[in-house]
Amino acid sequence: MAEIRAPLQAQVVQWLVAPADEVKAGDVLVILEAMKMEHEVRATSAGRVGELFFAPGDLVNEGDVLASTQAVAASAPAAGHAVQATAAAATPSVRADLQRVVARHALTEDAARPEAVARRRERGQRTARENVADLCDA
Repeated sequence: MAEIRAPLQAQVVQWLVAPADEVKAGDVLVILEAMKMEHEVRATSAGRVGELFFAPGDLVNEGDVLASTQAVAASAPAAGHAVQATAAAATPSVRADLQRVVARHALTEDAARPEAVARRRERGQRTARENVADLCDA
């Protein structure tokens, strides 16, 4: 049995797993918040989640045991699970809130504003991003 410990004093924001869920090494288990910054606590090894010792909103101290995991024997996945695992490996999972931020930023890119870029070109001007790109090193 492995213990997942809090790396710092923080507040539990959200559990991304539930008891009996199987996790791989590196999977995010819980999100903690300290000083308005979120910290992801990841699984150190593959296993099955045991008990969760804190609920969202609870305060934890550095070194507190957040959850326990138990090692599981590797077994061949069922046919349906193999397809899901392949699809998950092909597309990296992005948190929904991060995906919304990326989508909102994309709306401000020059590619999303072809009319505005065309007007600048007609006047012989460049975009602000082009000017900044010339000023900065790669």
